[in-house]
Amino acid sequence: MNRRTREVLTHLISKNEYGQSSTIEGLAEIFNVSSRTIRYDIEQINDYLKKSQLVPLVLDRQGNIFVSDSIQNAKSSLEKEGFYSIKLSKDERICLEACILICRNDFVTLADLAEYLFVSRSTIVQDQTHLKQLLKENKLYLFSYPNKGLLLEGEEIQKRRFLFKMICTYSDIFKYSTVYHHLMEILGGQELQYIENREIIKKILSSAEKVYGRFLTDTSFYQMNVYLELVWFRLSKKCYIDSIDYIHNTKHYDMAYDIMQQYGRFVTDTVPKEEVIFLDSLLNKVRYIKKETNTSEIVKLQLVTMTFIENVSLEINVELQKDYVLYENLINHLQSTFLEIGEVSENNEIIYEIGDKYPYLKEVSRNNLYILEEYLGRPISDSELIYIVIHICAAIERMKSKTLHYSVVLVCGSGIGTARFLQARLEKYFKFEVLDIISAHSIPTFDFSGVDVVISTISLHNYDIDYIQVSPMLSDTDCIRVGDVISKISPIEGKNSQMDRSQPLDVLKHIRYILDKSNDNNDTVLEIKSAINRFFSENKELMLYDILKPNAIEVDVECSDWKDSIRASAKYLFENEYITQYYIERMIQNVVENGPYIVFAPGFALAHESLDSGSLKLGMSLIRLKNPVPFGKEEMDPVEWVCCLSAIDKETHLKAMFQLMNLLYKDEYRQKLQETKTPNEIYELIVRFVYEN
Repeated sequence: MNRRTREVLTHLISKNEYGQSSTIEGLAEIFNVSSRTIRYDIEQINDYLKKSQLVPLVLDRQGNIFVSDSIQNAKSSLEKEGFYSIKLSKDERICLEACILICRNDFVTLADLAEYLFVSRSTIVQDQTHLKQLLKENKLYLFSYPNKGLLLEGEEIQKRRFLFKMICTYSDIFKYSTVYHHLMEILGGQELQYIENREIIKKILSSAEKVYGRFLTDTSFYQMNVYLELVWFRLSKKCYIDSIDYIHNTKHYDMAYDIMQQYGRFVTDTVPKEEVIFLDSLLNKVRYIKKETNTSEIVKLQLVTMTFIENVSLEINVELQKDYVLYENLINHLQSTFLEIGEVSENNEIIYEIGDKYPYLKEVSRNNLYILEEYLGRPISDSELIYIVIHICAAIERMKSKTLHYSVVLVCGSGIGTARFLQARLEKYFKFEVLDIISAHSIPTFDFSGVDVVISTISLHNYDIDYIQVSPMLSDTDCIRVGDVISKISPIEGKNSQMDRSQPLDVLKHIRYILDKSNDNNDTVLEIKSAINRFFSENKELMLYDILKPNAIEVDVECSDWKDSIRASAKYLFENEYITQYYIERMIQNVVENGPYIVFAPGFALAHESLDSGSLKLGMSLIRLKNPVPFGKEEMDPVEWVCCLSAIDKETHLKAMFQLMNLLYKDEYRQKLQETKTPNEIYELIVRFVYEN
């Protein structure tokens, strides 16, 4: 078997361990080859399994792959065969030759390289022209000395740069454990306990991530890990970077210093400053996934995201801005992908097929990317655009099924925790009632009468049943597929009518309907409404009326300009110790530096600053100006309403801010807001809006 075939077999073994199925098309996408190539690989795998006296793989006409549990026995056989059974490409072989020459730091003969890589001496000789040219392009030079062998010469910094370049260019080689372990054995011989070193380096990197709040993507973490493992051979031989042309002016320097200090304790006595500076330069190049709140950007991102959604909504004439799930999910996606320039995690044909399936949504989204690009300060790529489209598609599919209730049975191959997690996500996105969670072997005896949909995390090809297979995490791609399927079926009538009528939620909805028709707007009725609405939200989310109280609202406020209006909007919060004076000045400076993006609706501005600029407690205050003032956003000026937000994290205020923006999005409520005369009337209107929407 070649290397890819071995990797396909290893993948199938891993899938079998978790009770998951595979298909020809799925493997073709994962390994970026044609379906015909995967079929050829399976033929090779079956030959190997037969020789190992194991049950071969079986294919059906739909391309499903059926795997026997005996395939687990192939794992030990693969490990025993080792490196000599793997066929490397020429480029992969030259990559390993270069790494050996850099890390050995002494003479290496052609015969040595041939022995190390299990190829003939003539093959190594043929590689030399290409290898020397590659090294020369990277300011390194390979010389041959009689009776000694090959020696790589050049500045240490150039060797490090080239080494890291090889690690990034040929990531698959270093990720393939059999190949990488063999390389480490070549470099360290019997004395190197590379497994122990790898664990130490991994802990150092993980610790630095947590301390500095900067989390590498999986690919970048692996690249940095391999770099530090291979550099161990350079530093252990006192081969240091002694000069550098890089100025350490990035926020990664402290992280690099901490890593090198810990790293140096088991590699060398002293780590020169140049080593820290170079590691800083690498940390500045790799990619990160933000797992903590970006305090200086998150509220701005939330505002910009809603502006983007509203623009798309107007263009396609679908009220996407009412979908809080879309708003929340898109914010999280944009934060992890854009704020730290993260990597797109899925790059397969299914994703792009979705983009091709919805060309109009793709085009509309592209037309409004300028909103996000202006915020990001960079263009958004096609792959990033497609993921935004997927979120929008998932929202539209959810809206299609919003008025229909479906009874669902979940089939899970893992524990109850995973099943409950999936259930929660399904019920959040769709009008699903999960009747039961069962295992696959329970299907023959389970009564499916009254069941609309079966959703499974594993393949049910052995059972005569219609089902939708999803991942336990329920991605947006899964949501689109689920929405597409249920849009073509009708829920079974009459199965839930009696049960639904007895639900407390239905009773409270009826009470809400009676109260909404009442003309009595006294405080008692208002409190009852508020209590009922808190019940609907299950006390998990703060509503707009929970944060913006009547005593935090003021009307007919006189201000001379936009700066004065921001100070006036913050007066209540400052006097009641929600914010500091510094927070007020930072809100003004925010507009000076970033422009009037806080004016997100005609005549309305939402003043805010970063979470670490003097925000003490969660709060909102609102003023209506007696004489509107311009903020410099021509299409939205003049501004009559200014709301001041004091946020303490990225989530607590989100629902309230979402409701505020939606209130202003509706012409009906904007008009009613203009007609109010007192803070209490404004508050009552807010409560009513929350109820009716």
